[in-house]
Amino acid sequence: MTSTGPEEELNDVALLEEIDLLADLVVAAGSADRPLTDPEVDLALGLHPQPVRPPGAEDVAAAS
Repeated sequence: MTSTGPEEELNDVALLEEIDLLADLVVAAGSADRPLTDPEVDLALGLHPQPVRPPGAEDVAAAS
């Protein structure tokens, strides 16, 4: 295993993206005065909420 010095850059794109997402989540959680809800976490991570259909609701596109 080789050690990396401070002059070497981190080139793992996936890791950098995960760190960025975690930072966004930490900022959102730090600005809240309570635990974040699942939709708030999704929003902080840049996810678009999916509409929730009630159980048993038919798919309108499939019914057509």
